[in-house]
Amino acid sequence: MFEDEQLLPQACELLFIYFRRAGLPERIRELQARLDRYEASLAASRAERSTVSPSDTLIPHELSDADLGELRRILTTDPDVASALLGRKELRFFPNQRLFLLCVRLHPRWHRLPDRNRDRAVVAHLSQSVKLPGRILVFTPTGSFRAIARKLAKVPGATIIPSETITLRQTLPSAGLASQHGEMVQFGDNALH
Repeated sequence: MFEDEQLLPQACELLFIYFRRAGLPERIRELQARLDRYEASLAASRAERSTVSPSDTLIPHELSDADLGELRRILTTDPDVASALLGRKELRFFPNQRLFLLCVRLHPRWHRLPDRNRDRAVVAHLSQSVKLPGRILVFTPTGSFRAIARKLAKVPGATIIPSETITLRQTLPSAGLASQHGEMVQFGDNALH
């Protein structure tokens, strides 16, 4: 039987009132023990969902085509996103609550130097834009998240935006062209005839 963890405290409160009125103290003790186990599991679940490390077990995202399509639309319209991986952390406590891990690799800047401010800005923007059926952690594969990104890349079906996906907006600058009011404009030493 499916149990909604969020309704358990309210249900226990109603049962507590009923058992007290019915004069069933042994059932009240059972109910209190169950509520204590629930509260311990809830605390463990919060701790489990608040951290992600390379030692965690990562599993496929299992999103529907509709959810995945909307996510891909958001990611491919962001000019900074070069590729993306999506998976989930396997949860031991309350496994029906999902924690998605979205790793986005950004297009390098012309100078090829890391830009932490840009990483943070893109992550913050995507964290607000992306809506999935569960909690989501958005990160770039840098720093302490590098090992998690490597592990996520090994999860079947994790690549949702392959790095080979090149759109017209990405090829124009590299070809020395820019679009201005719908017309192609040459800049630099490159020209296409």
